[in-house]
Order: sequence, then structure tokens, then C-alpha cells
Amino acid sequence: MEPNVELTEEEITSISEKVIKIVNKKMKEYTCDKESVYYRFISSFLGRYAVCKYLGLPMETLDFTIGKSSKYQNKSAISKYGINVSTVAHGRKHIIKKKNIFPIVFVYQLSQNKYHIVGLGQTTHINDVNNHDDKSIWGSLTEKGSKTVFTGYDKLIPVKAFTDYWDKIFEAQKSGGMS
Repeated sequence: MEPNVELTEEEITSISEKVIKIVNKKMKEYTCDKESVYYRFISSFLGRYAVCKYLGLPMETLDFTIGKSSKYQNKSAISKYGINVSTVAHGRKHIIKKKNIFPIVFVYQLSQNKYHIVGLGQTTHINDVNNHDDKSIWGSLTEKGSKTVFTGYDKLIPVKAFTDYWDKIFEAQKSGGMS
């Protein structure tokens, strides 16, 4: 399973310290226990950083600002570059919004420090209802009807091609072609 990205203890500690600050501020928005919120946030940020690290981006690329969740609806670690990241523990299902404005990099967390980048889903592909499984959604996620389980892994852009795509984004930004 390539590519895998390993994070150092120092990287994990640095991100964990920042995530603890976010969770402490955000707890009033959540009805579940603090450990569940922390686990969700730390998994997400570590997966985002694994993608950044793979692409040669510094940790400073991550956005650790704190605000209302509604302001972060389509924001992730690398949305500045027009890409979101979805991270889950290996063997679990990626839950995504039904309508996405950015492509998504899908990541599996293999262990606390090891992450597998699965591939890149373009918006037309990830927003296609044929790649959604609404029957696998459970609990409070069914109330709004805005989330679904992603099933279209066979149509993801492989990491090598994704890296080429990423290089084009960097080039466009350097020449002023992207904002």
C-alpha cells in the first residue's frame, strides 16, 4: 500500500497541542464528550498534515484558527490550494458532504503515526450520487441529510497523477493563475 507517510513524534505532539486548544474552545458547539471531539479533530489534522508532508508543504500550511464551524464548512488544511482532505481509521468509511466545492484527498490512518494516501476524488466524481451510500449513514448524521458514505474509490485519481495535478496547481499560483 503506497504511498504511506510517517509522522514523527515531534510533529504529532506539535499538532496535538494545537488541537487541544481548538477542542477546548469548541466544546460548547458539541453535545458529545470531549474525547470523541478530540479524536475526530486530531485524526483530521494528522491526516491533513500527512498530505501536506507528502507534497512537501510545511506544517504552517495547516489552519489552526478557531471560529464557528459554519465558517469552516468548505475549509481544510489545504483549501488555500483548492483541495480538502478526508481521514478515517483504516477499515472505516469516509463520510463526506453530498455537495463538495473542492476535490477531496482520501486518507486512511494506519496507526498514530502512519497514514496512507488513497487518492484524489474530483468534485464531479465525489458529488455523483452513484458514489454515495446514504443507507450506511447513522445517528445524527441522518437528520440534516447533507452527509453520505463515499463508495467510489475505484474512480479516484491515483497518487502519482494527483502529484502531477498538484504540481499544476503550484505552477498556476506562481504565475498568478489561481487565487
